[in-house]
Amino acid sequence: KSYVPSNVQGKIWVTQDQVNYDSGWLNTTDSLGYLGAYFTPNCNYRVGLQYWKAGTYQDTCYKDVNSTLTLTTNIKGWLNNTIAYPNGEAYLSNQNVTIRGNITDECGLNISDATVSFRVIHDSFSAICEPALTEPQQAWYNCTWNISNNPSGWYSVEMNSSRELYNNASTIRNQVFFHEVEPVLTGEFVTPSSSYWGTTFTFKVNVTDDDDIVNVTLWHRKLPSTTWSYVASQICNDCINTTLTFTKTYWQADIGTWEWFFNASDAYGNKTNTSVQTLTVTKRPITFEYIAGNETNVSRIGNNITILTLQAKDAVSGSALGAGLTGGFWITTDGTNEGPKIAVTTTSGGYLNLSFDPGCSPLYEVGMQRWKGGLDESDYYYAGNSSQYLILYIYSALSNNVTFPNGESYGKGDVIQFIGEVKDDCGFVKGATVSFRAVQGANSYVPSPDPAQDLQNGTYNTTWNSAVGFLGWYNITMNSSKPYYNSSFVVKENAFFLGERPELANPQVTPKQEGWGYNFSFNVSFRDLEGDINNVSLW
Repeated sequence: KSYVPSNVQGKIWVTQDQVNYDSGWLNTTDSLGYLGAYFTPNCNYRVGLQYWKAGTYQDTCYKDVNSTLTLTTNIKGWLNNTIAYPNGEAYLSNQNVTIRGNITDECGLNISDATVSFRVIHDSFSAICEPALTEPQQAWYNCTWNISNNPSGWYSVEMNSSRELYNNASTIRNQVFFHEVEPVLTGEFVTPSSSYWGTTFTFKVNVTDDDDIVNVTLWHRKLPSTTWSYVASQICNDCINTTLTFTKTYWQADIGTWEWFFNASDAYGNKTNTSVQTLTVTKRPITFEYIAGNETNVSRIGNNITILTLQAKDAVSGSALGAGLTGGFWITTDGTNEGPKIAVTTTSGGYLNLSFDPGCSPLYEVGMQRWKGGLDESDYYYAGNSSQYLILYIYSALSNNVTFPNGESYGKGDVIQFIGEVKDDCGFVKGATVSFRAVQGANSYVPSPDPAQDLQNGTYNTTWNSAVGFLGWYNITMNSSKPYYNSSFVVKENAFFLGERPELANPQVTPKQEGWGYNFSFNVSFRDLEGDINNVSLW
């Protein structure tokens, strides 16, 4: 007894149902006399234990003989999972989702006794759907899962199955059902919240609506309007806390208070709004550029002017403003306090021009005065003034008048009072330096005090002791000066006469005592050095 040589033809037969053999798998022996075959079962073979045998078959040298051994093999099938339901439907939070799956093998046989599990998956989130139930309908299984408040968006389903004599199966189907929620808008804001016209305002909002397409729209309205106007919209796809940015530039016609909000709507018709918020579009500030009039001089006498000029500009753009804007100049009257506004209107190029002619009503005092200009509030600009005072100088002229003496006569040695007034084009002037002189020919006498006393009402006085003077008529000169004034000098001729007083001496009466009715005799010695006619009276 020995092994057959190579190339002996034979077959291997396998049962298909543990009883009936197939037609065999033909092959020839190898050099050691082994007969083998590659057995690939198909759907004609049942899974499980099957028998097989081998033998020579129609070989030219050997009779057909089969093995007598009881040989076995196990055939395993393949499970096929089919996730059938849901089929892309959308569910709201807290709704139940019923998941159904079907199992067959590779030959289409229904498998109703498999062990099955389902898992729902969304991004990194997953959950077991249990219990998995076997339905009365053959090969169908299901489970029910409550969405609760789990993440929104598309969910995949994983179905796992196992059965004895079958290879395990695992199937994942994407976008089986959709957890539908309203879009979520948070963190909305605008920057800046208040600014001048011409500013570009930036609006931002965070959007969340997983696995969904959201249309986010910005709306606004200018108070007191009740009608909302569309600004812009953006599409946000599969957004999770995604920041959208919108911009809007507001111009002159937009000055005022605006309300705004965001609206979002998704592919499933869900909508949400942010709260209504406000922004303010303001007028623009202005600045001024100095052009002319600083450190200038002007006389208050007659018609004299100095030209003051400023140019008004947009403080934001730096461009010159136009014509027709109302404004004015303010000039101090006493170096500190401003006088009334002197109204002017801008010319082309935004120029504010004033031909300033100081006068007495209101009274613009002489000396250094400060000035500034500004514009009234207009449709597009805030009111504004030049940032610092500029300077001008007002001049006038003094006018003197000696009011006393007025031709009176005085005796030598009398103290004679000199009184004078100082005026300018607007009235009495105090604070001047005033000097009087008593003048006779080439002789000039200085009174005391010198300068004269200022009575703070435009009147000045001083006195002169005439004991040092010569007899005769005197002129009085009056000289006045004060800063920012032209000085004044006047002469009052024959202002007073200085004479020698008559002299009486040795008065006597004779007799010194006598009865009534007696004629008394009175004598006195008299002398007048000037030789004037005098009247001597007895009292």
